Amino acid sequence: DRLLPALHEFNPDLIFISAGFDAGKNDIGCSKTENGKYSSGIDLLPEDYNWATKRIQAAADVCCHGRVVSALEGGYGTWARVKDVKSGSGNARKLVLNRDQLAENALAHVKALVN
Repeated sequence: DRLLPALHEFNPDLIFISAGFDAGKNDIGCSKTENGKYSSGIDLLPEDYNWATKRIQAAADVCCHGRVVSALEGGYGTWARVKDVKSGSGNARKLVLNRDQLAENALAHVKALVN
């Protein structure tokens, strides 16, 4: 409720979006462990990124003829355990980054930019 009125008041010629996706659901870039308890962070969903991008574009339409530049700034993915086929053991698992949610968040942002 405060950001968009301030943006209108500032009246920029161009808006730069530093599009960070660390705040996405379960993204490790926004996670922390405190006193042995894991916290995943803000947990934004693709529809949250889409909504925020559309709101910024609406402000840009009013103050700077819709001029918006967006640059990917961050986002890592979520931890996932997958079968380790190289271990030789039938049930060995390894921890890897799954970037599916990161991709969905980035796609929602880009769709809002191009629609």
